[in-house]
Amino acid sequence: MSASGILNQYRKYLSDSKAFSLHTVTNYMSDLCQFLRYAEIQESDFNRATCRSIDESMLLSFIYHLHKQGLDASSQSRKVSALKLFFTWAMQHGYGSGNPSHCLKAPKLSKKLPEVPNQRQLAQFFEDSALSDFPYQDRDLTIFELLYGSGLRVSELTALNWSDVDPRIREIRVLDGKGGKDRWVPMGQVAAQALSLYRSKSYEQLKNQHSEDALFLNHRGRRLRTRGVHYILKMYMRIQTQGLDLSAHSFRHGFATHLLDEGADLRSIQQMLGHRQLTSTEKYTKVSMSKLKQVYRNAHPRSKRKDHDER
Repeated sequence: MSASGILNQYRKYLSDSKAFSLHTVTNYMSDLCQFLRYAEIQESDFNRATCRSIDESMLLSFIYHLHKQGLDASSQSRKVSALKLFFTWAMQHGYGSGNPSHCLKAPKLSKKLPEVPNQRQLAQFFEDSALSDFPYQDRDLTIFELLYGSGLRVSELTALNWSDVDPRIREIRVLDGKGGKDRWVPMGQVAAQALSLYRSKSYEQLKNQHSEDALFLNHRGRRLRTRGVHYILKMYMRIQTQGLDLSAHSFRHGFATHLLDEGADLRSIQQMLGHRQLTSTEKYTKVSMSKLKQVYRNAHPRSKRKDHDER
């Protein structure tokens, strides 16, 4: 089988057998192709169709190359996972004499807490954004409202169709961005009002024969992609009055943390976020606890050690 045939077969394995999301499949295939290009540079007689010349030293050399380039530990870890999965699959299907990837170990990831904007900062963001004069502003505000108000991943938001939205009961059916089961999440009243305005204004201007049922459209009338959402957010960050630097995922972090701050239980938040494991949701308790500790240190009379002259 040709190299392209093997890669297509592997892609099908990722999407069908492993049930990975399109985003994950794209990343894994990109990581694999990056390694194959590196191997071709290192070995002039390298054959993609057999991968016979790939050994432990080449894999370790590739990871070291990524490290020297300054690639962060999280991205290195994903590439290690992608390579280990491919070579395990390749060996099982007879495309190699062994599995050289057993030597690879993912770098240790620091348990860094997500940076979460507080409620005041996000309220100011929406206030500043509403004063903008960008074209399709009503579409953009609806995007931000759903990212924050429903805790969606960007990939989930861009995959939405009109048929996924029930404005009567204010619920959204979400195709899980991590390849899991679909889930229903609530849509706030503010988001519902923004969506109604968008449908009557910008959506009517943007839609054409290519739009199909896509909820969010780009300026060509086609489905808005994740890159488009990131580009739109960057435009709005330039007009903020508070020097705030948000990523699209910051809204999801804010959604979970602010729910927790207001007394929502962890299991409900897990369900709304679509986390398979509760441990993925528990990181937000640490964010809230750090906030509580700061409040305690600032406010409680016995939170600090007294000076000698106060005794």
